[in-house]
Amino acid sequence: EISKSAYRLIQYYLEQDGLIGEQNNQDARYICPIGTQTEGMWAFSLEALEHFMNKRLCDRAQWEIKELTKLMVKEVLSQNSDLTECIKDFLQPMCEINGFCKEDKCCGRKPKLKDVLTF
Repeated sequence: EISKSAYRLIQYYLEQDGLIGEQNNQDARYICPIGTQTEGMWAFSLEALEHFMNKRLCDRAQWEIKELTKLMVKEVLSQNSDLTECIKDFLQPMCEINGFCKEDKCCGRKPKLKDVLTF
């Protein structure tokens, strides 16, 4: 509650300096401490959505982003369209799609790429 009050106060002073609308919101968020709850709206192309999901559903992703990403997957798949049926298998961690992990610090869910390569 204190952070919301501080955010509103910062917005007020920014408005006094002539910053209004989204520029005001962006500058106010910049001033707020890291970890302060905020809201946002994202738009993705299908390719960008898949890439985001592949990276942010990884066990090594920051937990807040991972939880948000899980909610996003649930929302996308709730649309019940032919498109969601086609893309659902791609909205998961990259290691699940590849069958191996390319990360240097692998979580262990799948074997590392170097362990599955045979020469």
